Amino acid sequence: MSAGLYSFKLEQGATFYRRLKWTDAEGTPKDLTGYTAKMQIRTIVTSPTVLCELSTSNGRITLTPDQGIIELYIDDVTTQALSFDTGVYSLELTSPATFVTRLLEGYITFSLAVTI
Repeated sequence: MSAGLYSFKLEQGATFYRRLKWTDAEGTPKDLTGYTAKMQIRTIVTSPTVLCELSTSNGRITLTPDQGIIELYIDDVTTQALSFDTGVYSLELTSPATFVTRLLEGYITFSLAVTI
């Protein structure tokens, strides 16, 4: 399975939230029991600097295993501290058997705040 392409926008000083659902070709939700997830945002793929990390261990990714739901969350304080024009990300899920799937990847546009 190849990673899906999905681009989105982060807004400085605003809460970021996305709810995703991983299903098979027939629309049946993927059982995420025992899975962990991690997503990193960088300015370019080869940058050693991670601008923001979301994971199940830091509470910025929440999984609802029986429904295949993946929720991404970045609070407003964190987005306020960010400053970049565009970036890239990938979202990986690791099964209990340590099989890693890159589920999504894409570009992120960052919108600077006017009202602070």
